[in-house]
Amino acid sequence: MLNSVSHLNGSTLSATDGAIGHVKEAYFDDVAWAVRYLVVDTGHWLAGREVL
Repeated sequence: MLNSVSHLNGSTLSATDGAIGHVKEAYFDDVAWAVRYLVVDTGHWLAGREVL
């Protein structure tokens, strides 16, 4: 099933104890046609850093 990667932007990333951030960017592998990495804005978790 093909979906637009832009639908991931802004999505909430959750752990077992609650939300930990929002998807800011997605890195796409154009050879394998797969999302390889997500950049997550952690907000207040981890002092507002962006993580890969």
